[in-house]
Amino acid sequence: MLSTKSLRATAAAFATSLFLASCSTGGGADTAATTGSATDTQAAAESDTVIATTNVWADVAGAVLGEDVPAVISNPATDPHDFEPAAADLAKVTQAKVLVANGGTYDNAIYRAADPKNVISALPLSEGGHDHGHDHGHVGEGHEHSEHDEHAHEGEGHEHDHAHEENEHIWYDTGVVREVADKLAKVSEDNGVEADTGEVNKRLDAVDAKLGALPAARVAQTHPIADAIVENTKLEDVTPEDYRLATLNHNEPSSAAVAALITMIDNGEVDLLINNPQTPSALTDRILAAAEQNQVPVIDIAETPQGGDDFFDYLDEIANSLTEKLGKLQ
Repeated sequence: MLSTKSLRATAAAFATSLFLASCSTGGGADTAATTGSATDTQAAAESDTVIATTNVWADVAGAVLGEDVPAVISNPATDPHDFEPAAADLAKVTQAKVLVANGGTYDNAIYRAADPKNVISALPLSEGGHDHGHDHGHVGEGHEHSEHDEHAHEGEGHEHDHAHEENEHIWYDTGVVREVADKLAKVSEDNGVEADTGEVNKRLDAVDAKLGALPAARVAQTHPIADAIVENTKLEDVTPEDYRLATLNHNEPSSAAVAALITMIDNGEVDLLINNPQTPSALTDRILAAAEQNQVPVIDIAETPQGGDDFFDYLDEIANSLTEKLGKLQ
């Protein structure tokens, strides 16, 4: 199975020839599906020089550019896998000078409308589930490695025989977030637009310090939302493999796989349960009930920041929650 670190090795960014200097970055208006005349759609599309597919990447881009960057998917309750962009959304994507995207199959319904040269993404771009990342440059290509990039190319050259098993929740890898920010800053500065990664690095430094101080502990996940966090800490994911693979591929785990996880919880083999509140089901209810019965602490980590939280604030909140829950186990 491909790890988050190997995903980082093939992270794609396509922004070698952008014309940012021609207009300024637009404000943070909601870019959800709208109706209107063709003229209105075109005017709205031309108003945003830099846009993002989701709020997470809009917050990252906004921190680099020092101003609000709008997201196509602005509703935190929306699952990007199922999002169907409207004509107005696609017009904005087509006209934007830069689109900051997650990549992979996560938000390809949005970014496939853009010219790949105008896309900066954390993962290789794909179409119809097929990885096109090897046809283009990567995040950090030709880029001087900083202390934060020490693992950026681990596993480079690894064959992607199990692309369907890749975890696309890559924004929880602080190293990848830094790389996307660096790439956007470089492209912006090359085209005469002021950019600064200082705020991004400052916020992520604080998060990394907290995550780095977490004690060793065994964690299980109702959905593999936090793989990047687990891999970059002393935490060990002990989720049964059959359960993990099913949820990673958006399938319902078998009764046997669920029973295996519950048995581990009952036997005291899980120190902390990570739950994705955006993927509720009767099966996860059973797992959460087992955790409560056995006094196993639970922390919720969602796909996207909830309640209008900024991504960096939300990431810091996650680090604080992990610190608090695991600290009580010592």
